[in-house]
Amino acid sequence: MKIIKITKIKSQIKKLIKTASFNLPQDIIESIMQACSAEKNITARKILKLILKNSETAAKKKIPLCQDCG
Repeated sequence: MKIIKITKIKSQIKKLIKTASFNLPQDIIESIMQACSAEKNITARKILKLILKNSETAAKKKIPLCQDCG
């Protein structure tokens, strides 16, 4: 059995939480961009653009992503 120090586990968990809080996965961003391009409803397209803007802001400023509405 491999022994792993608790400090290494804590460090990795902290890193993963930050990544999940501040960054959308690239495939999700691409899917939202495709949906935005295909969307005919102006309001829906605006919301998709806001989600993308929120994602960019969260990554740049290290502010957690808004998970409910973008």
